[in-house]
Amino acid sequence: MGQEFERILNRFLALSPAGLERAVLALIDEKGIDEGNRGALMGFILTKLAEDSPQALLKILPRLPVFPGAEAEDARVRDMFASNALENWAKADPDAAAAWIGDHREQFSGSFGEGVKQRVIAGAASKDPVRAFELVNEMGITDQERAVMSITRAAKGEEGRTAALAALRDYLPVSGGVEKEKMLDKGIGELAARSFRQGRSPA
Repeated sequence: MGQEFERILNRFLALSPAGLERAVLALIDEKGIDEGNRGALMGFILTKLAEDSPQALLKILPRLPVFPGAEAEDARVRDMFASNALENWAKADPDAAAAWIGDHREQFSGSFGEGVKQRVIAGAASKDPVRAFELVNEMGITDQERAVMSITRAAKGEEGRTAALAALRDYLPVSGGVEKEKMLDKGIGELAARSFRQGRSPA
């Protein structure tokens, strides 16, 4: 891929989310573009949309063409983009992201389940760990130990770790049994490790 490709890519990446959405649809219909370049441009644009406008990305995904003979890989890539978008969306509006999963899960492959829910609660936890723990139950997440780790790993800075610890203690009281005590210990251990690592990092 040469300078011409880079020039086109930079032009696309300078677009607004609405412009990127139109660019993806134009790329789908464009007949005169090399398939390798089409795929590369599509990947860059979809990645940027997942970050800048998750809802737009999720709206576009079902309209992307499926390549014959590559259905499994196609489904995996769609799930990856959807997961990235939903995690980013959950950072701003976890309830909307969780509701979207319930309404649109049938559009994606069978792998679009527990893993993406974990991504959503991680996104929610970056701003509101209490709401993230509430979503564990509301979304029917079965691997609660993994959920605890997803939420505690999302904590940023001293304030974030303090909020995550308070939410963790409310969600997993010691009186909740041996398994919950173990999860509480793991969550506290993860927060302590993050505090140590971030404390050693340069400002």
